[in-house]
Amino acid sequence: MPKRLIASLAAHPVTSVVSVAAVALAITGGIALHTLVRPTVTAVRVALGPLTEVVSADGVVRASEAADLSLQTSGRVTAIPASVGEHVYAGQTLLLTDDASAAAALASAKAALAVQEAKLASLETGTRPEQLALDRTAVTDDQAALRDAIRSAYVYADDAVHVRADALFTNPRTNAPTLAFTVSDSVLANTIQTDRVTIESTLAKLAALVNAPSFATDDPRSTAFAASASLSSVVSFLDELAKALTAAPTGATLSSAALAADQASINTGRLNVSAALTALTSATTALSNAEGTLTLASSGATAEDLAAQKAQVDVAAAAVDSAQAELDKTALAAPFAGTVSRQDAQVGDTLSPGQSVISVVSDAHYRMDAYVSEADIGKIAVGDAASVTLAAYPDSAPLPATVSAVAPAAEQVGGILAYKVTAVLTDNDPRVKAGLSGSLSVTTKHLDSVLQVPASAVIRNGTDHFVMRVLANGSALQVPVTVGATGSNGNTAILSGLSENDSVETFGSAK
Repeated sequence: MPKRLIASLAAHPVTSVVSVAAVALAITGGIALHTLVRPTVTAVRVALGPLTEVVSADGVVRASEAADLSLQTSGRVTAIPASVGEHVYAGQTLLLTDDASAAAALASAKAALAVQEAKLASLETGTRPEQLALDRTAVTDDQAALRDAIRSAYVYADDAVHVRADALFTNPRTNAPTLAFTVSDSVLANTIQTDRVTIESTLAKLAALVNAPSFATDDPRSTAFAASASLSSVVSFLDELAKALTAAPTGATLSSAALAADQASINTGRLNVSAALTALTSATTALSNAEGTLTLASSGATAEDLAAQKAQVDVAAAAVDSAQAELDKTALAAPFAGTVSRQDAQVGDTLSPGQSVISVVSDAHYRMDAYVSEADIGKIAVGDAASVTLAAYPDSAPLPATVSAVAPAAEQVGGILAYKVTAVLTDNDPRVKAGLSGSLSVTTKHLDSVLQVPASAVIRNGTDHFVMRVLANGSALQVPVTVGATGSNGNTAILSGLSENDSVETFGSAK
């Protein structure tokens, strides 16, 4: 080692990567080995030129988008139009399940929407004379139908009471009717006998209304209301009678066969009267609706009517959307253009909600995720130019990329803290596949013209840096310098302390 270097280092102790000497001692079986490593000193000229700082880290290629697809509802697979490796476009159907029920619901919802839209159109254009005539005819027909329902209701009530029920009484049409069979519950028996007297008066009043000459021309709804009340009373009376028959004892005066026949007769009467009551209610409602339609058609639509009908159209349209959404749930579609990377279903399988069966990777540009140390993360920013070298293609030119994300928090990677950096590849190279490993190099700084020296020429002492500048007489002088970035070419930028064409000593090592 030159004496001037030893003297310089002795006068200026440093904590540098440069070592004056290293001695390794290994003792094996009582033998000691001493090795002396001597640094080599070379003088180089300070250069002025471009310098690029690059931070590199190992990484893995990821698809920009990837999706694992599953059904929202259970269903039996009926078709699988796309297979693994097949390229698909956004929205393309990948899997179908049985959709008959959902399709029928959608068709029904669309039909209901069409009805509401037609009603709105009718309100907006007004009612045609032909339609008014039809509406008036509908009212007349529904009035006749209601009168028929009233007459039928009376006939069934008369049969149930005067034919079926009276067979179980002695002197039934008097003020003191008596049950012809034994009823152990005296309160129930008295109730039935009292109600029989009331029912007789009720039926007589209903008969008078039905047989009145004005019944054929007057509004039948008032008579319908009276008939409904009469039939409700008859049903209650028959219920009480059926209850009494259920508890009636059989014996010499009432055989089991006779009791069964009586029960069947009363039950038939109850069913007939109940059905007549239902028909009476339906006929009354139909007449009210027909009259409402005629009134609306005659008077024309008001602003409120139009608003209400538009709301009905909106409700029906929402039902169509809901039914369409349910139908959509019976199929799986590609969320974006890409390639099917997994397909685990078979036709005939029954899939559960949330069961992932198909995966798709996007056609969008691939990205590389790499982890950068705490010392270098501050140099990297979103938008920095980068390049990717793939381990599978070591001899190929690096692929251009751009930093798209820098994680705000560190993660434990291999036992050390590191920050995730993501770079998107600029081009869609067909060789790139998700899962390939490689390295990411990020250009963090570029200086077009800066003084620079080999990094081995810079000696660090704490936070201070200096170099050994070669003088004209061949001796070296310790000179403090301000350093900048270290470039990918192995040089360190000198911001102050040296001039172009100065020479400095660099330190390598040789045995």
